[in-house]
Amino acid sequence: MESKNRAELFEEYYKLAATVQSYDQHCLTVKAWGVTASGAAMGVAFSRERPIAVLVVALALSIAFWLTEVRFKLFQLSHMLRIAELETALQNDQPVTSPRIFGAFGEESVKNLRAGRWRSVIFWPQVMLPHVVFVALSLVFIIAELASQSGIRIHW
Repeated sequence: MESKNRAELFEEYYKLAATVQSYDQHCLTVKAWGVTASGAAMGVAFSRERPIAVLVVALALSIAFWLTEVRFKLFQLSHMLRIAELETALQNDQPVTSPRIFGAFGEESVKNLRAGRWRSVIFWPQVMLPHVVFVALSLVFIIAELASQSGIRIHW
């Protein structure tokens, strides 16, 4: 492989690696907003006499932020095909078509969609936390409030 072509492949590889790493910051931002919004909704719920509607909003927010993070993780994973192609080409000194970031991203995205990969990604600990905590808390408080409205006493 020509040294010019090899240098271009390394450049593409490092740009992709930086892109993949940048998704981690996006996920942290989604987590921060999710905790803030869900926590605020739960705080508002505790200041209400009938908090059920606000608790449902907290539940919906928690699920929405969780699914948003899953989507970002799938975007991140969709770049892995091209990274693997570049690593193989560079390690074995094989020629490879460049650039091919968009095409590989599209192929991997379709593959992830068809395989339903979101169903496993959603339960990865680094993805589901802290969202699952707010989902669980919202559900517990919704059930407790519904029980209270029905006259059922729950002893904590």
